[in-house]
Amino acid sequence: MNNPSQIPVGYSSSSECPRILINTTVNALNMTPDKMMLICRIILIVLFTTNVIGNLSVLFVMCGTGRKKRMRFFILNLAITDIFVATGAILPELILYIVGNFYAPEFMCRMVKYMQGTSIYASSFALILLSFDRAEVVINPMRSTTKVCFSTMHRRTLVIFSWAAAGIFGLPSPILAQIANQTCVYDFTRVTPEAYIVSVSVTAFFLPALFIAVCHVIMVVRIWQAGVTTDKDLVVPAGKPASSTKLRRVVAHIFHDSQAQQTNISSETKAISQSTNFIQLSSSPGCIPRARIKTVKMTLVIVSGLG
Repeated sequence: MNNPSQIPVGYSSSSECPRILINTTVNALNMTPDKMMLICRIILIVLFTTNVIGNLSVLFVMCGTGRKKRMRFFILNLAITDIFVATGAILPELILYIVGNFYAPEFMCRMVKYMQGTSIYASSFALILLSFDRAEVVINPMRSTTKVCFSTMHRRTLVIFSWAAAGIFGLPSPILAQIANQTCVYDFTRVTPEAYIVSVSVTAFFLPALFIAVCHVIMVVRIWQAGVTTDKDLVVPAGKPASSTKLRRVVAHIFHDSQAQQTNISSETKAISQSTNFIQLSSSPGCIPRARIKTVKMTLVIVSGLG
């Protein structure tokens, strides 16, 4: 196993940094380096196994029979990016922890670094797409159901664009990657390590987290406003005859969860409008409640993952 002092000045290895951290932890906990390395290997194995098994299960469930939904498409993309993180980032690091040295040619070193960098960006951008999709459904539910704005081609374009962006943002990794003393390292003679770490942290973590947070704040505010508006519209003053519009809203609020019940809504609202000589207006009562449920579930999952 390489000694950090053997690496030339201006070079840094992604595998050497954890080893230096391990040595510091060993001194603090009075543990042997071999025992700490064993713990790190076990952690990486657990991360890799749970990542692959969990996301393969998601792919199996999502690819099963059932109505094709837009959210399912973005969840599939997120599961694929997470598997890419396991195979492109966690697995190479685990191999380096087990083998100790990098015996492959420099081309493979650059490819490994490129996969590690791209996988991180791909996972972050997949979360951005999922948050953007849920925000669009909550903010503008009627528009989100149109074929023009959210067709299959539009969804694929967004996913392809996110993967292309991840590939572009991951380019600095293979450019800086080199082999020194049988270790795949970054050449920091052209750029400082601080600048590289800050740029990756901002573009791969902070900015995506900020965008996701803004989307969820907007969704919470929109759902709260919709709930307040619905509650006000459902109140019928005592002694005052209810209008056809309010009666339709009451019926829609009660029966929005079932397709058969939505058919009853249409017949009931049609009878009300005919008896009161009002023009029947089209509505989509179930969009906000369904989006609300999905948004709450997704928020809990994302917050737990980021935590």
